[in-house]
Amino acid sequence: MLRVADIIMRFPKSQVYGSYFESRFLAARTIPIQNPEAEIELANLYFNHAPLLERAQWNNALAVYSAIQGKGIMESIQYREKSIAFTDGFTEPTQLRLHATAAMADALCSIGRFTAARALAQSAQQMAQFLGHILEHVQAVATEARCCLSIGDFKVAAQLCERGRGLLLDCGMQGTYLDLGLQNYATEIHHFKTEFLEARTLYAQLANSGKTYFAALVLLNPATLDQEMGVESTLVRRNLEAAQLQFPTTTVSPEGELLTCEAVSAALTLRDGDTTTARSTFEWVFAKLNMHAEGANFCLDRLADLDTGMYDVQSTLRWAGVYLGFAMRTKNNLSLVKALRCLGQIVAVEGDQATALSLFQVALDQFIAMDVHLWRADCMVRIAKILAGRGEILEGKELLRSARPLFDR
Repeated sequence: MLRVADIIMRFPKSQVYGSYFESRFLAARTIPIQNPEAEIELANLYFNHAPLLERAQWNNALAVYSAIQGKGIMESIQYREKSIAFTDGFTEPTQLRLHATAAMADALCSIGRFTAARALAQSAQQMAQFLGHILEHVQAVATEARCCLSIGDFKVAAQLCERGRGLLLDCGMQGTYLDLGLQNYATEIHHFKTEFLEARTLYAQLANSGKTYFAALVLLNPATLDQEMGVESTLVRRNLEAAQLQFPTTTVSPEGELLTCEAVSAALTLRDGDTTTARSTFEWVFAKLNMHAEGANFCLDRLADLDTGMYDVQSTLRWAGVYLGFAMRTKNNLSLVKALRCLGQIVAVEGDQATALSLFQVALDQFIAMDVHLWRADCMVRIAKILAGRGEILEGKELLRSARPLFDR
């Protein structure tokens, strides 16, 4: 007995033929494709000569398939680019272009191309407003918030989280995955600003959401927080191990989250005094996480810090240069300022106190502008030490007095 697919194969110039392959690849999560290369070749018999809209739909399906199969985010991005390009000539936004643009923004954000991602997210918001799609509008707002969070623009990120949650509330979608995602970004703002007590309280609220992905996330994020706060290593590792078990069951491509768990574990190893093991783990994770900017920055923050004791001065200087270059490439202002602080440490040890003072002062001014408490205090202490060495005792004492309460956040 002939299957429907066998009949469709006889008509490679029919629109039904193209629709069949598009649906086939979109359904690959539940119906695996045994030989995707061969099926793509068959599909292209139609799509190479199809109307632009259908070619855009086909590339969108291939982008979704690449993401589902974990083939690498760059392949998915390439298909998104083609899908968007095929709809460039349309006078008004379409649902397909909106979807491709929003997905492209999310993918670029994931690999640290925050400026381009933010521009696409804003474009997606405009299209969603025009088409009247509230859910897609909020998804694009969330992507822009994530971009702002990643580059250290915490004030705008907080405003976007509030706006997105307000839109969801207006249409009765509070408590959804998207709403919880915005809550998580709002919590991470407190975390990045080193407002640890506020962040821990909000993470605890997310833990009670009952959503499996956030159950894993609120094991990882508080573990990251706890290792910074000095919580006993065994307790932190227990949360990390639980998160590592849950992430593969909650997301299609958990590699970034799983490697971040390894990085946090390395930070615990470093805190416990095993610099050799910590160093090799950070280097390995950074190499793997190169396309996941958030986890890569976590590694570089420690690899470039002379105080960790993992390298000599020259090796640390090389990592500080990598950190600075990575921060500039991803337009991550918080990481850029942290890299300048690391360079200040190095030149201070080398005896160039004037340059060190300039670097610490630039970093301090930026940490104040971003309202990041702990790193602001750290720079104040380092500046105070330089001032004391120059005999400016009163000025140094004033800085130390101002820095002390900032360490309690």
